[in-house]
Amino acid sequence: MRPTLYPAAEELIRNKKQQKLDEQEQGHKHNNTLGELRAKKAAYVLVVCNSCGAQGHSTKRSPICPNHDMTLLQLLNRDLGPHQRYTLSITLDSFISNNDHIQRARGRIIVQSSFLRELIKISGTEFTEQFMVV
Repeated sequence: MRPTLYPAAEELIRNKKQQKLDEQEQGHKHNNTLGELRAKKAAYVLVVCNSCGAQGHSTKRSPICPNHDMTLLQLLNRDLGPHQRYTLSITLDSFISNNDHIQRARGRIIVQSSFLRELIKISGTEFTEQFMVV
């Protein structure tokens, strides 16, 4: 048996456990009366928003709040209506107008892409070597 460090706290815990067991044995569940349910519903309606001050919601996370922060998709649908998103491919020469920058950018792109190509090639061969059954 372990030593009792906090007798008052342990007594409280023991009493709570016993009370819970007694309630379970008797099958008592606290059912809300009709008056309690109506009071809860009335309290929900009286909730006031911190952001706009209107009743019926408590924060601007609620979609009924006029200050609601919309997602990107909701904003695009609101501003553009039904739309289709797509990507446009253009050449590097048309993207960069200064010729000095084109040469430097092209060199960096070649170095990075060759590094990634080698990395993928090495990873792929190691993967196949590791899992090949001979």
